[in-house]
Amino acid sequence: MGGLLGMPDGESQYPFTVLLPTPVPSVADVRFRAVAADVRCSLAVSDSGQVFMWGPGKRGRLACDQDIRLVPTVIEQLRGKVRQVAVGFSHCAAVTEDGKLFTWSTAELQCQHGRQPAPGLGYFEYARRSNVGTPQCVVALAGAPITSVSAGMDSTFVVTAMGAVYSFGDGSTKSLGHGDSQDTILLPKRIARLDGICVVTVSVRGGHHCLALTNRGRVYSWGFGCSGELGLGDVRESTFPRLMEALCLCGERVCNIATDLSISCAVTLAGRLYTWGAAGFGVLGHGDEDEQRILKLVEALRGIKLVGVTTSGMSTLAVSADGGVFGWGHAAALGLGWGAAGDMFDEVAGERCVLMIGDLGVMLKPAALQTGRWERLNSRDLTYFLLSPRRIPGLVCTPR
Repeated sequence: MGGLLGMPDGESQYPFTVLLPTPVPSVADVRFRAVAADVRCSLAVSDSGQVFMWGPGKRGRLACDQDIRLVPTVIEQLRGKVRQVAVGFSHCAAVTEDGKLFTWSTAELQCQHGRQPAPGLGYFEYARRSNVGTPQCVVALAGAPITSVSAGMDSTFVVTAMGAVYSFGDGSTKSLGHGDSQDTILLPKRIARLDGICVVTVSVRGGHHCLALTNRGRVYSWGFGCSGELGLGDVRESTFPRLMEALCLCGERVCNIATDLSISCAVTLAGRLYTWGAAGFGVLGHGDEDEQRILKLVEALRGIKLVGVTTSGMSTLAVSADGGVFGWGHAAALGLGWGAAGDMFDEVAGERCVLMIGDLGVMLKPAALQTGRWERLNSRDLTYFLLSPRRIPGLVCTPR
């Protein structure tokens, strides 16, 4: 996995996939308060405010002169005590305790149609240098203390201490929230449609749509919504933030939001979880793979008070008030011990592409299908996925 798990080769009995929650040995004694990851690198913030990074890290995400780090390593160049980090497709970001924003990447990624590389950094230096892999402070925000940051495909969103939202980066997806403009915005620009609204956090993991959570527990959405991820019914695109009135009609106040790819999630103060958008691998938790164009309560978790949620686009995790962790979607990422154990099913009917056993689905790769005969398959031919939430044994999370 190119160092994504933070373990040297041979340190795990699964050299490429770890199917159960496993401590990272090199930082077993370090207490962490925040993490961020994608398929290219991982960042973690310790209680002391240091940032550790590991993974393949191409395009400068590791903030060093190496393309891969097998074990977590401190980013020495980050000055100040860090409170939060974010990982995008072409860049990373960090917010310090004193409200400064740092970003970094390299110019290796050349955007299409002649646009400059890594536009989500928030400063002009990338246009003059071949590498901006060293964390640099976004001085354009020096007068506005930052409290949170979210990194998208090639864009960045930040929230100030006063609740204002600024965005910058690639505008081709019209998800920056500034109207119909598709221009790349190099420097932070305040989203005018959110003026007068006190926003506490923004989620933009997938890069094509965004959610913003206010201090009153309301949610605004904008961007592309072809799979219903905006939660606005038949609205498939919005170039500016729109209030999700369905949540208001439910009388719910939201306390946590999460997005990725074409998926959106929201946890309410009452502890209920709503999801909407694309539903491949059962990632919405509704017991099926049906697209949801408006928010829908995850009935399987009714009666369990939830406090947080996160999604990777293929799997989803939710945390309950008692520290329990529930997962559903692509099973290899859920810590249930499934996903590469080919002995779960010895034989399957070759003419079928999906088998359902209760709420567990088994998807066969097309190469494994041979119509009209039975075939013994190994782990490379199977993809396991859960359509409904299931508690992950032995894993306890302490919400902060």
